[in-house]
Amino acid sequence: MAQGWPRRRYRERRPWWRRPPQKQVLAAIALVLLAWLSTFLPGQMGLRCRSWIDQWVLGDYPRFPQQWSESLAVVLARWGLWEPPAEAVMVSAPLSGQLLRPFHPAEHPGVDIAGNAGEPVTCLFAGQVIEIGERLEEGTLVKVESPGGLVVLYCGLESTVVALGDEVAAGELLGYLAAREPAHLHLEVWRGLTPLDPLPLLPR
Repeated sequence: MAQGWPRRRYRERRPWWRRPPQKQVLAAIALVLLAWLSTFLPGQMGLRCRSWIDQWVLGDYPRFPQQWSESLAVVLARWGLWEPPAEAVMVSAPLSGQLLRPFHPAEHPGVDIAGNAGEPVTCLFAGQVIEIGERLEEGTLVKVESPGGLVVLYCGLESTVVALGDEVAAGELLGYLAAREPAHLHLEVWRGLTPLDPLPLLPR
């Protein structure tokens, strides 16, 4: 008992910013500020800051809770302050694979997910099939509109198992990935005329 007293008294007297929950809150705030500052820093300084942000957000620091890292990743991505390295991102739906190309609203209004020819492609959100067509050199596309107004485009299919007007559930099979080099699914999410980054919406 006598040996335990100093340790307990030390813990009680620790400044509030050194206690675990408060340290994590401060770390999260500091990370958001660092992400914002990194957009203004030139050259090597900006690259180093973004490298630190990648390490924190991708969970390389075990003392930082994983759920906090995932939440911060979504927040920073939506604010345009952080873009995950493509080689570090794996998604599980609508296709299980590695992110090949990230979202860019002007140049690439979607994401590309690597897969294997003939691999099943499933529906991300429940909704109604509003279009089935072809894109030159990209394969068959399927568009599904959800009740909330989001339109999801799946492009790069070899064949489909749904028809125009079908109601589909989340996780339901839409078709199979086409054989092209490299085999991948092009996924877009739209709200009206505005493209949205699909990455924060994808389960991992």
